Amino acid sequence: VSFTIQKNLAWSSNPGVIRIWNLDASHRNLIKDFGDEVTVYAGYERGSGEELLYVGDTTCVHHTYELPEIITTLECGDGDRYLNQKHYSLSFQAGTSAREVLETIAKRMGIPVAEFAITDNLVSDQGFESAGMAKEAILKACSLLGLQASVQNEQLQIIPISGTITQPSIQINGNNGMIGVPQRYTYKR
Repeated sequence: VSFTIQKNLAWSSNPGVIRIWNLDASHRNLIKDFGDEVTVYAGYERGSGEELLYVGDTTCVHHTYELPEIITTLECGDGDRYLNQKHYSLSFQAGTSAREVLETIAKRMGIPVAEFAITDNLVSDQGFESAGMAKEAILKACSLLGLQASVQNEQLQIIPISGTITQPSIQINGNNGMIGVPQRYTYKR
């Protein structure tokens, strides 16, 4: 198994590519072309243990036959089922709290809210309305309120534009089991 995962706070689904070598035919047939949830954990038993690195939905699945190897490639998007498939019309009256607006939109999208790093006294003075993609409603509400949203491991994070999240970062170094030296790759694109 190998994987490449990109994480950032942009309002898009974080891409992930997971490659699995030599699945038998019955296991290859279990993987659909679209919408399967994929979870990647990695770590060492003696270090901090396994850590959740990525949760995403398959957007493309293909099998490459490089005999004697069969390589299954899962292309994924973190939060893809929430960001690219939900449409709604909604409105809120003036004075509605930012928390109520954003949590209502997230609830309708079906996405859990993992991080909500704002105070409850932040309100939408002129009300709020949106029709169309639910992800655009979240983006519009955040923009009006000076916030930013991102999806991380299939959960919504709402933080101030200049803020950070409260969850600790995953430490990867020689003291907790990293083997070898990180390598830098440069791609043509």
